Amino acid sequence: MTQIKENTELSEQIFYKSCQYFFCDLKKYAGFSITILFIHSIILFVGSYLWVNYTGFYESQAFLNAYIHIGFDIGYLFSHNLWWLSLRVHTVVSLVCLIYAVFSKFFLITGYIYDVANFFGRLFGWYIPPIFIAAFIIEDAYIFDYQTSILICFLPGLFMSYLSIILVRTFIPDLGDLHRLFLWCIYRNKTATALM
Repeated sequence: MTQIKENTELSEQIFYKSCQYFFCDLKKYAGFSITILFIHSIILFVGSYLWVNYTGFYESQAFLNAYIHIGFDIGYLFSHNLWWLSLRVHTVVSLVCLIYAVFSKFFLITGYIYDVANFFGRLFGWYIPPIFIAAFIIEDAYIFDYQTSILICFLPGLFMSYLSIILVRTFIPDLGDLHRLFLWCIYRNKTATALM
């Protein structure tokens, strides 16, 4: 019986420690997420300011006349409420990255592939796909062209993918954890019955 109590106390301590790590990671995630949102908004506002100044020059009219569709796309992008646009892009990108990270963690992709991949493997396997998925959602919501959607999703997607993987690493179980929990439940009952 004392061994069962010790195992129970040990599992409670492990759960408490994992909750501490999760809340520590959650604070870092929230702080860094707000910072990324702020930087993304500033970049959009600076881009809007530069675009307005650029279109005022006489020399820029030749470019705008030669590439009418590009000028229209850029003007359409900066005609929105940029703070609200940045907030929506950031929210969509964060949700897509979290779902992608949970899926990767649950199906053991993170442990077997992400942890051993080099920089380019991580870039093309984990950082770029959430950006493309979020760009598809933003393109549909705002009627942007796909290249513009990728450009405005790139900065938040690049940083939020990494943060999402770090956040879900400590708290989301994977299939191996569920298998071990299942076996523990089965053998715990057999051990408790044998001790009685």
